[in-house]
Amino acid sequence: MSHWNVGDTANSLWVFSQEDVEAFAVISGDDNDLHLNEDEAAKSIFKRRIVHGILTTGRISALLGTQLPGKGTAFLSAELKFKAPLYPGEEIEARVTVTEIDDAKKKMKLDASVTKTSDGTVVVLGTVEVLLRDRVMLAA
Repeated sequence: MSHWNVGDTANSLWVFSQEDVEAFAVISGDDNDLHLNEDEAAKSIFKRRIVHGILTTGRISALLGTQLPGKGTAFLSAELKFKAPLYPGEEIEARVTVTEIDDAKKKMKLDASVTKTSDGTVVVLGTVEVLLRDRVMLAA
């Protein structure tokens, strides 16, 4: 039986800089002008450069692997919707909340979100499923 309960929550605050966005563009190969070119981004519906959506969801992954459920967790699936742009320099709160625990299969489902702390705008919203450490680390 797991030591977590439905309703358990973890959260963290973070700010992505333009330098973070540029580093992610190099690592991922996603050099879209929306993230890197201020002049081109200004012509878009966003009016300026935005943080990569997948970089933003990385904060959810960080919570899963470090806080809830924690070390040894394997990310199985995600159903996420990008609701609003995130601009470099804006503080966000990533949050996960346990919604279902399957002790027999060693899996957990969680609601996940990323929200701007300045005004509560939801940037990312969805659900994730993880495989718990007990199942991942068979030799443990």
